Amino acid sequence: MFVFTLWYGPNDGNEVLAIIQSSLERFVEETPSAPNGWPPLRYADEAMCATITDKYGFGAPSFERLPTVYHMSSGEEMLRLLDTLSSRSKFILDNQSPSTQERIRSSILSDTESHRSEHGISLAFPAMLALARKPK
Repeated sequence: MFVFTLWYGPNDGNEVLAIIQSSLERFVEETPSAPNGWPPLRYADEAMCATITDKYGFGAPSFERLPTVYHMSSGEEMLRLLDTLSSRSKFILDNQSPSTQERIRSSILSDTESHRSEHGISLAFPAMLALARKPK
């Protein structure tokens, strides 16, 4: 049995990644080349998962959307998440000028805080659970 999860992307209801991607798209001055050997970035995609599992001899996978939510008390938590969630985002951010880095961080902080309610900040962070079995 093969079980794995993948995050849904910013266009599939992932508010955490949408905030980060939007800020990077608005303010990045130059996108650095990814280091050699970095695999392509993949978000949850049932068709792609089925193709990959089939390639390695597994049966058709089953999928479940996990409606996870990231709860935080402040937008500062999102900035800390930015530094640990994605090595790609961190790589892009670290290769910007200090003023561009500040604009990106300010944008992420502002966009995150715009989701504040009386209970803090909650952002959709859905994942896809996939399960595939090898035939006997």
